[in-house]
Amino acid sequence: MSILLEVKNVSKTFKTGSSEVLVLKNVSFDVQESEAICLLGASGSGKSTLLQIMGTLDRPTSGEVVFDSLNLIDMDDDSLSRFRNEKMGFVFQFHHLIHELTALENVILPCLLVGEDRAEAEKKAQNWFEYLGIQDRMLHYPDQLSGGELQRVSIARALIKNPSILLADEPTGNLDSENSKKVQQLFFQLQKQLGLTLIVVTHDIEFARQFSKVYRVQDGHVLLESQRLT
Repeated sequence: MSILLEVKNVSKTFKTGSSEVLVLKNVSFDVQESEAICLLGASGSGKSTLLQIMGTLDRPTSGEVVFDSLNLIDMDDDSLSRFRNEKMGFVFQFHHLIHELTALENVILPCLLVGEDRAEAEKKAQNWFEYLGIQDRMLHYPDQLSGGELQRVSIARALIKNPSILLADEPTGNLDSENSKKVQQLFFQLQKQLGLTLIVVTHDIEFARQFSKVYRVQDGHVLLESQRLT
């Protein structure tokens, strides 16, 4: 496997009034193509901030993020927005679906925003709904869906542009135990069947144990676990 994403000496400082908080401290590691990695840490450890920087949703105070030899930090906001739309998919703890739109309309929105044909976008979306087992929920609105269904719709939205990387921030944190297990299994199924690069942030040890590579985020540092969690 080749290196797809490189985090190089990334630091992040937040200003709170007259003081500064150093959240990430010279973090460096690589992500291989088609690899599944977990960023594990307690609340407030900096793991979500790191994921947002890796996904170009935030910029580091210093350091670089390189995607397939392209330095993302050098790109302007418009270029980054286009890059994210084409190369990255995001799933969050809270689904962030638009309640006034149907599930289908939510999923095709990333395509419509860049001028894709609506009929083609709907055809792609239907394939994802069928793959995820929620094809009978396409015309339902978010408030008509269960928690597990909402998260599957958000996963379909993340995948509609066939991204190279799927980034997920506490994707099972708002689900009951049964739906949590189903969504966890789905992520690994997607990663293996589609060859996706998967990066998941969690504080759930049981979820983290399913990954062959776990980075523990603590006190602004990122350490690779020397062996698989048991």
